Amino acid sequence: MVVTPRWLFVGLGNPGERYLHTRHNLGFWTLDAFKALVGAGPWRLRGPMLAAVGDVASHPVALVKPLRWMNLSGGVVASALSSWGASPEQLVVVCDDVALPTGRIRIRSGGSSGGHKGLGSIIGSLGSNRFVRVRIGVGSGRQPEQDLSEFVLQPMADEDVRRCMVICRRAAEEIESCVARGLFASRTLDAGLASELARGATVPAGTVAAV
Repeated sequence: MVVTPRWLFVGLGNPGERYLHTRHNLGFWTLDAFKALVGAGPWRLRGPMLAAVGDVASHPVALVKPLRWMNLSGGVVASALSSWGASPEQLVVVCDDVALPTGRIRIRSGGSSGGHKGLGSIIGSLGSNRFVRVRIGVGSGRQPEQDLSEFVLQPMADEDVRRCMVICRRAAEEIESCVARGLFASRTLDAGLASELARGATVPAGTVAAV
């Protein structure tokens, strides 16, 4: 018997070791941090996705990493919603956002893709934009002349990796809090990078299955 989750979380990224430590994979990282935080079950291959299930504050939740290129992730998300019997209103998508400075986290319900091709693919496949987005800012450090794709897809320096891991952990904590409250209210928050890095806080980035 399939239990319909209260929330279905999708982390956006690109599969394969080549992209593991890139800014475009912070959706994957945040789900890894969230999974560790709430003690969800192991990642299991479920067709074109990795999936894990768990409970947060007595609410069943499902976690999904699409194993298609980010720009083609919409079909996987639609399949996940269908297989769990969930609606777009129960969907929470976590992704990077170059329009936000690094360290900023923004939660919003509905709206456009904002130019994010992964979100655009999901909106197109679902025929709906009525889902929650948790956007992780990665925009700091990009040079004006630097190609956007190059910036988000190039492997990061070790210090940037560490910084992004801290941000993803903070996002995971906020997601857990939203589930416990039963509401993803729109808000923007700061990850508190300075204090977290001073403590040496880190979150391990999980292994991502290759295509």
